[in-house]
This record gives sequence, C-alpha cells and structure tokens, in this order.
Amino acid sequence: MKIKLLFILFTALFVGCKVVKKTNSEEANADGKEIKFEVLLNHRQSAVTKAEELVITNQKDFEKEWKRIFSNLDFDLEKPGIDFNEKNLAVICLGEISKGGHDLTVEKITQKGNTLNWALTHSSPGKNCMSIMVIEQPVWFVSFEKGNYEKYNFKILNKVVDCE
Repeated sequence: MKIKLLFILFTALFVGCKVVKKTNSEEANADGKEIKFEVLLNHRQSAVTKAEELVITNQKDFEKEWKRIFSNLDFDLEKPGIDFNEKNLAVICLGEISKGGHDLTVEKITQKGNTLNWALTHSSPGKNCMSIMVIEQPVWFVSFEKGNYEKYNFKILNKVVDCE
C-alpha cells in the first residue's frame, strides 16, 4: 500500500511540473530582435587615425566614404558589392594602433525599438605576445538588414589576449 501511495504521489508531482527551458532565440529576444549581418571587408590600413563608427545607407555616401577612408593607399582596393535597397553598411574604424595583431569580432546585432545595438569585441595582443611593431589603422565593413533604425549604439569590449 505504501509503495502504491508513493508511486501516485511521485507521478502527480512530476506530471504537475512543467520543465521550462530558455532557448537561445528567447534569450536574444530579451535584448531585442537579432539582426543578420556579414563582414564584407577588413583591412589593416586606412586614412582614419581616430576611432569611429558610421552607418552608410546609399551608394553615393559609400563612394564618398570609401575615398576618404582609403585616400592614403597607393593601390586600388576592390570595393565590396552591396545592394542598398536591401542592406545598410556599417564602417568600424579602430583608429591608429602602434602594433599589429588586433582584431574585431561582431558578436551580435540586436534591434530594440528603433535602436540598433552592436556588440563588438576588440582583441589585442598581451604583453607576452609576439607582434610586429607597425602602425595600423584597421577598418571593418559590415552589411546588415535594412530597417527603420533611428539610433545606433556601438559597444566595443576590449579584450587582451594573453600569450604564453
């Protein structure tokens, strides 16, 4: 009789409980709608010596900014193709850096209301890392879905990568 009672009690307990698992998409929704993106180009040299981020929404502005950003190059760099009817373009410049080995990763882009939030990681070599002593002005071109965005927040997390 005790075994039957315990069985009924445990069955009622487990049937009455509902396991709730939060999925990655639900977690992303807490930050807003996740936006698809593609890194079209990254280049180690540019004419931009101060860190900046800008958003380009049309071909005319793209041509103008391309000339400004790469005005110091003595060779032609192939421009990435982008359809501005479907996509926008973000340009992220790290400014002038005194040694090599820097990288930028777009972790995610989310939309909350009319704001587009960019989560980026800037990785740089630690003091024990071997890297070339060269002046760089790295730049990244990232395409993303067109939308009704009024504000852009670029949050860059600086991460030092330690070498052994």
